[in-house]
Amino acid sequence: MAALDDVYRLPAQPIDPTTSTPVPSGSLVFLKCYLSSPGGRFCSSVADTRILDPVTPFPPQATNNATTLISALVMVMSLTRNSSSAECGSRSGAEVNDVRNAFLEPNGYADYFNNCSYGKMQFDRKALTVVSASVSCSNDILLCNLDSLSSAARQQLPSGVQATGFSSLIYVLPNGFASICGWVGQGELPGRQSWFTPDNFGIFEKATVVQEMLHNFGIYHAWRNGSEYGDYSTVMGFGDSCPSAPELWRLGWATPLAQLNSSSLPAATFKTYTLPATYLGPKGVLIRIQPDWLGVASYIKDVYLGLRTRAAAADRNLMDEFNGKLNIHEMRKEPAADSSFVSPGDPRASLIGVLDPGSALTLSSYKIYLVTGSLVNGGLAITVQICRFISAFQECTPEASLPRPQSLPPPNLRSSPPPFNKSPPPYKPPPYKPSPAPTSIPSSVAPKPPTPAPPPRPSSPSVTKLPPPSPPNKSPPPTPPPSPQPSPPLMLPPKPPPRNNGNVGPPSSLLRLPSPPPRPALPPPLSPSPPPSLASSKAKTISLKDSWFTKPRIRTAAGRLCRTKAECINFRSSRSIRFLKYQFH
Repeated sequence: MAALDDVYRLPAQPIDPTTSTPVPSGSLVFLKCYLSSPGGRFCSSVADTRILDPVTPFPPQATNNATTLISALVMVMSLTRNSSSAECGSRSGAEVNDVRNAFLEPNGYADYFNNCSYGKMQFDRKALTVVSASVSCSNDILLCNLDSLSSAARQQLPSGVQATGFSSLIYVLPNGFASICGWVGQGELPGRQSWFTPDNFGIFEKATVVQEMLHNFGIYHAWRNGSEYGDYSTVMGFGDSCPSAPELWRLGWATPLAQLNSSSLPAATFKTYTLPATYLGPKGVLIRIQPDWLGVASYIKDVYLGLRTRAAAADRNLMDEFNGKLNIHEMRKEPAADSSFVSPGDPRASLIGVLDPGSALTLSSYKIYLVTGSLVNGGLAITVQICRFISAFQECTPEASLPRPQSLPPPNLRSSPPPFNKSPPPYKPPPYKPSPAPTSIPSSVAPKPPTPAPPPRPSSPSVTKLPPPSPPNKSPPPTPPPSPQPSPPLMLPPKPPPRNNGNVGPPSSLLRLPSPPPRPALPPPLSPSPPPSLASSKAKTISLKDSWFTKPRIRTAAGRLCRTKAECINFRSSRSIRFLKYQFH
């Protein structure tokens, strides 16, 4: 199975056997690749080429000076009984008006995209079309074959409605498909299609809808401590808030207050900035540090600084852990990845630190020393002093008012989110008792398809946190929510329905990957086993489906790796990525 960052070179542009014409670039295809050598990435020949989804794959792309206008067609699906199959019964779907309201009502998905993007990504409210699509049940549909579901839905469009006239195609699956499919949302990365279950975890959950639609624009999941989805400060992880500073940069939504490198940041010299909160963007709301002083071999990631502040419009659901604090991220340094959000590969935007006002932090791996002052401008900005050093942070001479460095162990940068005071969801999962937080987290807590060993990555920066002169008041730890009642098999963990409290906001080329469960405490670390080798002299089938539960990487509530569909679905739900493009050379 092709993995997330795998690129296989084809010998030539593949031919569609049905028309004997070349397959258009950007098409979603199924084909067999015969590798030229074991473990290689070049297909000496291909066979069984089949175009799977004949729709235009790419939406319009935003730039720093342009607005992306999303014209969305939402197909709310239901099933009609097929008398030829005893298993093919009828199934109802979501209410069309409820789905439309989720997008258009105040603080709905349209408002959320507009607020988070500073108006650079907007829904065309007049063009938004929500229709019902009653499709005939079939075995492929009951197997959650998204291509069969999508094609059947488009064939049932009302007269005068054409899928080709929209930049975004959204499918709301029939009732009960959460347990059939094993996820609550999927999105092409990049592309223009996304799929959702008709419940409070899927189409009626802001975080699910936003994450899957931003996959369409090339944004990957957010990381923390090596854990995919582990960043609670952004909707691309476990959070309900706007994208983080590196994601805003990659989307082209926000511009930096400063870009620092060896030329603009001399060694052992502090530079001071007053950094506004990210929600006040788009201009000058982040600091991008390019540590080229590490040398060509070691400079592979950039560092991003952003002040996150809870705001009424965009970041209303920002967690206390990040509110009023300097959020520090790292992301792979690649000019292509930084300048275009349809660049291939996960740039691994990772949260590596959260710094209180009046504190100091040493990022040893980057030879950076950070000092924060107090919040200013009514709490909407923070003073940040930045220094780079050659051997040790003591080379940076702080002023008398700055915190003095201390030798402290690196802090545990992970914490669980506070409890959610929301109405009870319709699902009741089995109790989940997480083990104590580990000091390190495996590279993939969230389920992933089998992948080849990735290229070596630098270790996360060693972080030494220095206390401020007077420690801020610490709020008591949140009271854990009561354990839910056990549920029957194949039920998904709860995700609170945001629409009940008036906070409804809008919320991958050849395979689909899992998305996160609804904010559990992270499970204990796994003992990573080597991924299966892709080397084979036999035909390698590169398909677009990868059932996330087939790779035993998820722990059940009892701490055991789940290996069956029912067992994994019963433990956690998922949002997913579906990759779209093929490449040929």
